[in-house]
Order: sequence, then structure tokens, then C-alpha cells
Amino acid sequence: MRHVVSALVGVAVALAPAAARAGATPVEVIAEQLDAFERRDPRAAYELASAGMREGHHPVSLTRMMSRKYPEIATSVAVLVLEQYERTGGWYVRARVTGANLKTVEALFRLVQEAGDWRVDEVVTHPVPDQI
Repeated sequence: MRHVVSALVGVAVALAPAAARAGATPVEVIAEQLDAFERRDPRAAYELASAGMREGHHPVSLTRMMSRKYPEIATSVAVLVLEQYERTGGWYVRARVTGANLKTVEALFRLVQEAGDWRVDEVVTHPVPDQI
């Protein structure tokens, strides 16, 4: 099991992923989705995605797409949250994610609120400079 570590404001907090639940913070939603990918539970990962991410996909195809395009996200073993902030259109979480392939990427997750709950709407990754 991986832990998401938040190093915001100089405080490190380990967040153990939990089952999807109402009122989860954006970081908790990301941890829950990463945990679902790790458990190979496409339905749980799918339910944490926004309607826009789910459009045109079913749970298995979304999981396959994530594995192909974002292997470090789909098989994460460590996550370090670097910052999070709100902007028009959603909540953003920037993190360093290490995959089972031992490669680390910097990821920017965008979450949106749907029916009062946060959902992962987009992720963009790029290699960490010392691994290029």
C-alpha cells in the first residue's frame, strides 16, 4: 500500500487511502483513486473520475488508457504532494508520483466538484528533471 504524503506548510501528513466517501478532500480523492488503480478495481477508479473523464469510456477502458498513457499514475508506489490550490474551474494538486517502474513524474491533477463531491477531471504529467 502506498501513502500520499502532503508536505504543505512544512507539515508532513500521511493519508491512508479509504473507500470513496462524501466530503473527501481533493488529496483524499486522488489517494482513493490511486489506491483503486493499485487494487485493479476499475469500477472504484471510474467512480472517482469526473463525468468528463468518464465520457466515452467504461471502467476497464479508462483504466487501460491510464495504464498506457500514465503508467506511473496507474501503478503508483509513492506520492508526495507539493502544493494544492484553487483556481476558477477547479482544485489543483501538484505532486511527485513514483510508479512501480521506479520512474518519478511530476503530476498536476485537476479536480472538479460534482454533486458536492470532488472528482478527478484531468491529470498532466512530465518527467522529473533529474530523470530525463
